[in-house]
Amino acid sequence: MVRITDPAAAFGIIAKADPGLRLTVRLTDETLPDQSGVYVVSGGSVRHSDTGCGPEEPDLYVTPDVLAAMMFSSNPVAAVTGLPGGRPHFSLMLD
Repeated sequence: MVRITDPAAAFGIIAKADPGLRLTVRLTDETLPDQSGVYVVSGGSVRHSDTGCGPEEPDLYVTPDVLAAMMFSSNPVAAVTGLPGGRPHFSLMLD
């Protein structure tokens, strides 16, 4: 299982890599409630708000496990969510 421990930083990396991306995500995290809220990715930056995103509805409503699955998804899933897709790759050298 993967957990995004700092969603604002994770969204910030994605925003800088794709300045044209516009995405609003409401994260509900019962384990770490400080991370709950709305994340607005726009113009190469990210904004976190506890209250909401104004009159607009979020594009996605997610929990931490769904957020992690989205961020490390395959390209077909990424096409649906709007996030760039890519699976993590680990190279291990064993003696």
